[in-house]
Amino acid sequence: MKKIRFHADDYGWDTGATEGIQQCLENGLLDGVSIMSTHADNASLFYLQRFQESVDLGLHFTLSNAAPIDVADPIFLADDQQLLSTPNLLKKIILNEISFASIQKEFLYQLHRLHDFSIYPVYLDSHHHVHAFPPLFKRVQQLIEGTSIQYIRCCRPLHWHDTRRVLLQLFQWMQAPSNTYRSDVLITDSISGETSTAFAEKMVKDFACSRCSSAEWMWHPGSTERSQSILHRQKELQLLLQTPWKTLFEKYEIEWRK
Repeated sequence: MKKIRFHADDYGWDTGATEGIQQCLENGLLDGVSIMSTHADNASLFYLQRFQESVDLGLHFTLSNAAPIDVADPIFLADDQQLLSTPNLLKKIILNEISFASIQKEFLYQLHRLHDFSIYPVYLDSHHHVHAFPPLFKRVQQLIEGTSIQYIRCCRPLHWHDTRRVLLQLFQWMQAPSNTYRSDVLITDSISGETSTAFAEKMVKDFACSRCSSAEWMWHPGSTERSQSILHRQKELQLLLQTPWKTLFEKYEIEWRK
């Protein structure tokens, strides 16, 4: 039987994102939550502790395109004291202006902030999927060795019109096969802002008809929207809450839950 998992990204990004994910947790809709440990405040991290037995908690490794509370190494900051853009980050890594030691230092800082709240993440994804770009992918595999992290997000998209993630998956295949993927494909289509049950059923049916045996559905639910964002957090939250998921998965013979 095919298996599917619901994972919410960006916990801690802002109040709206955190509240939206918390609402989904209270309704039992999520299998995983990835945490931006350099953005989440103490109260939101304490909140997650009671879900560790029922939900997989992950590290949303953040090196670019964000405004963190703090960083371990200022080399990741631009002149405006926000994190570098993703293109500038990758450029600096390729030119060896950012060393593996700096990346490791930042990784451990973000990981240990979660440890401070007795949160031990079991999987890793990243902001803007930077973990999938060369040369970061191999380095991330090295970083998680000896930690609680067992899985890395696979960026192979269910639908091939998602050009960016197709390229990311090609990068991962070129660098090294990974035995740390939990799912065969990543469903990303909910960022389109569609909220109908018909749309949800189409995604479920497409997965059921695919050759893949397992999928991770990536979500960004939120109680508010940010201007100039490509995400539709409130609409994603609406879709999650209003769709009869159990009925859909039973109809297409898909197992939902760990």
